[in-house]
Amino acid sequence: MAGRGAARAPIGAMATTPLGGRRLAPGLVRVAMVRSALEIAAIPAAAAPAMAALAHSLFGNRYLASPDALQVALINANPIIHAALALTNLTRIEQREAWPQYAMMTLGACRLMESLDAERAALAAAWGHTIPSIATALHHANQVPEGPLHEMGMAIAAGGCAVLGPVDLASRYITEDVPYGLTFYLALAAARGVAMPVTRSVVTALEACCGQPFTHNPLLEGVDWAGLPEALVHGLGRGTAAWWYRGTAA
Repeated sequence: MAGRGAARAPIGAMATTPLGGRRLAPGLVRVAMVRSALEIAAIPAAAAPAMAALAHSLFGNRYLASPDALQVALINANPIIHAALALTNLTRIEQREAWPQYAMMTLGACRLMESLDAERAALAAAWGHTIPSIATALHHANQVPEGPLHEMGMAIAAGGCAVLGPVDLASRYITEDVPYGLTFYLALAAARGVAMPVTRSVVTALEACCGQPFTHNPLLEGVDWAGLPEALVHGLGRGTAAWWYRGTAA
């Protein structure tokens, strides 16, 4: 499109999904949560407010324009929540038990989440961003008051919004959220010299338990980490910052 002189179409990036739930059967879905607010960014970055307005008109939630797509990628707390729950409930998953994941946000599991969350916050700061905590993310998703993480998990479970955890080690909680979540964090950390020992330990432990590697993410091959901030603002191979706006931003 660029080679043909076409107007540039911005790309939107949400921090997470507008709602969450489970498919119970073909044609049957249980919606467990509708998020009150979520962050959205765009490439090029200047299109974020227009993208937020578009998303609001489509889905109805409140959308908060973020400075760039890296921030919304780091805001998504699923890699931390899912990996911690998978590791601390591994035998339940292997035994294919029906286990309510929010009820299993025990004090110990939440300590692990909070340690991972602290490393994620330090990583975001190294890239010039501030991100909300897991507690804030759960508040927006489930409308429970913010407080100690394990108490929030119990409140969500008691409020009728509980969902069951995975029953297969091939679940996306592991096979997607680790290589494309935690491993992504580690690559960002290496580029800025940030130590993430707890994150790396969780990846290593899940690799050992599942008997397969999760540290390889082919999407990260060839990324120009030094040039990433500029690419997030303007896009890749698109010339000047004003190029995308030629004609229309929509």
